[in-house]
Amino acid sequence: MKNSIRLVFALALTCTSATAFQATFNPLGGGQAWGMGSDGSAVAGADSQGAFLWTVAGGYQALGATGGVGVSDDGTTLLGDMISGGQSVAGIWKNGSWTSLGGIGGSSGSSTSTAYGLSGSGNAAVGLAWVNAGQAAAFYWTPVGGMAVLPQLGPFSSRASGISRDGNFVGGFDEASNGSRRAAVWDVTNYPTVTEQLILVSASNPSGAGEVNGMSAGAQYVVGSENQAGFVWDAVGGTTNFGPLSGSSGGFDAGWASAVSDDGQVVVGGFRFFPFPFVATIWTPTGGLQDLKAYLQAAGAANVAGYELHNATSISPDGSLILGYGRDLSNNQSIWWQATIGGGGNCGIVFCDTDPNNVGDVSLSTCDCSGGSITLGLSTSFTGQFTYPLVGLGTMAVSPTGVSELCLAGSTIGRYTKDAGAISGSGTFSVDLLNAASAPGGGVPAIGGALCNGNTWRFQYWHRAGMNPSRFSKGIAGMIN
Repeated sequence: MKNSIRLVFALALTCTSATAFQATFNPLGGGQAWGMGSDGSAVAGADSQGAFLWTVAGGYQALGATGGVGVSDDGTTLLGDMISGGQSVAGIWKNGSWTSLGGIGGSSGSSTSTAYGLSGSGNAAVGLAWVNAGQAAAFYWTPVGGMAVLPQLGPFSSRASGISRDGNFVGGFDEASNGSRRAAVWDVTNYPTVTEQLILVSASNPSGAGEVNGMSAGAQYVVGSENQAGFVWDAVGGTTNFGPLSGSSGGFDAGWASAVSDDGQVVVGGFRFFPFPFVATIWTPTGGLQDLKAYLQAAGAANVAGYELHNATSISPDGSLILGYGRDLSNNQSIWWQATIGGGGNCGIVFCDTDPNNVGDVSLSTCDCSGGSITLGLSTSFTGQFTYPLVGLGTMAVSPTGVSELCLAGSTIGRYTKDAGAISGSGTFSVDLLNAASAPGGGVPAIGGALCNGNTWRFQYWHRAGMNPSRFSKGIAGMIN
């Protein structure tokens, strides 16, 4: 998903909660990456071949069209731009093919509409569509309702630049009568009823000038740009303007915020020292605005020294995984990357929890292998029943027993059958993944290799349910290092 525009320590500062563990930096491909699923296992971007989709399970896939900007959490739906009838239009890629989202009747040159953001489910997309050659409008698209214009308070153009992961809020800008952009948030929770709020209106900014690029789930925290600087807006605490990055001389230098963690404690984006360079940035309440490369180096990611980081475009809900793009200094090629800044990466992300027949909560004690033990726990399950864990990389949901969902569908699923046992009288069970009988030495059953390899692994428990069909628990995912 892309919920942002098209994230160190300051060397003398103490460690913040987001950098309590060694950071990692992983250059993963060429081009630019613009959006990722909530656990980072699916990424959308653009390179010399057009749009691309990258997943942990399947690797790189060129999709054609002209670019990708957002991807659903399960990696099955991608939003981008494509050519249809000689015009550039927003499009959805799903099941191996592109579908145009169309427009609203107008065009500007060869453009009919432009994609900007996709919800986590992949069932809501936003962007810009042309009313006529000189005026654009923010659009909201769903598979059932198609493309619709979001209502606006101003008389001129508007744009939807991002959508919350839950799909209930849209952010962008709405132009005032003098043509200046105003930071806008649309509440589409009860769509087609839509309400709009100009979030930056204040005594010091009476028009609400600025624009929104991204937001947390529920739009508790909203980020964007205001007065040539990034900002974070808190629905309770108001607006914090980040000001210039250290070293800026003002003038045409400008910064922006692209994405924010769900707790509002980590904001990522970039800063431009006019005319060059572009520098990826990270902001925290305690550290302020900092150069992300310096932040990662100070937190132990030594290999980042060989790269320029130009922009951080997305962040995981828990604030531990950052997506962005930059340049490889060894060959001058553009690259996209992921970086982790906490606890070995994204850890303890719940998934496969929408089917009420998926009984049992699953937990990971940690995703850090350095302690020699990682406990995969099961709770609130069927007492006394037989169970064992499953592991995989895929996320496609299937129902092999006809009751509940297995969300690990992929090329291979590993089964910890040698660690099977009975669920306790209190409904609990656990396995030490690094010392499991099914995969000695911290391996992965059936799939092979090491569990502690930086992949995002997904786990569910299979268990019996008395005389009823066996079923699966909810899922838990973690990037294990």
